[in-house]
Amino acid sequence: MRKLLILLTIFLLTFGLAACGSGEQTTDKSPSKPAASSKAEEKTKEQPADAEEQPNDSAATSQTEENTAQAQADSKTNSDTQSASTANATTTKTADTKQQVNNNNTPGKTNPAPSNGQTTASPTQPAAPAPESQKPATTVTFSIIGPDNHVILAATKVNFSEGDTVFDVLKQLDKQHSFVVVSRGSGATTYIEGIEGSDFSYFEFDEGPTSGWVFKQNGANLTKSVGVTALKDGDRIEGIYTK
Repeated sequence: MRKLLILLTIFLLTFGLAACGSGEQTTDKSPSKPAASSKAEEKTKEQPADAEEQPNDSAATSQTEENTAQAQADSKTNSDTQSASTANATTTKTADTKQQVNNNNTPGKTNPAPSNGQTTASPTQPAAPAPESQKPATTVTFSIIGPDNHVILAATKVNFSEGDTVFDVLKQLDKQHSFVVVSRGSGATTYIEGIEGSDFSYFEFDEGPTSGWVFKQNGANLTKSVGVTALKDGDRIEGIYTK
């Protein structure tokens, strides 16, 4: 009897454990369906995401096409601008060439500077003749002595020009100093009658029948009139009143 009870107890325990295991299996199996539903929902959610990505791809494609079209338009605009610039430059160069030809054919006109910034070589101008080297001044030393060694003009250097005569330099001194030369005749007949100043007057025959003015060149009496005696550089001319 006791053994029977033990067996019955074991049977009940075994049956109870089996029932519990079956219930747990049933419980574990039932949630599997919601898991499938969850997967279906995730798949359904993924589909809108893909659907959303597709418009984005379409927008990106449209933007790319717009960028390509804009780049082509810009390229065409730049090409048109370059063509216009080239045409303007060609027109300007042609106009400058015509203007230069017209200026070259017009007497008395100089070529204007081209408007496109390029320099145009002007016709070669004949070189100006080099100035002649200045010749050194030619001078003579002139002195005038009155009677009784009255110094009217001390030895003075005077510039003269080629071809000047003693009379030419004497008249030059006349204007520069305070005395007056009185003469008669001209050229080969030029004769000095007298020289006077503010406080003196010496004329021919004032000191006697042989008195008057005598002129010397380098210490020698002139053999010709003072109006034709030419001067040389460095000459010494003396005018002396003799009695």
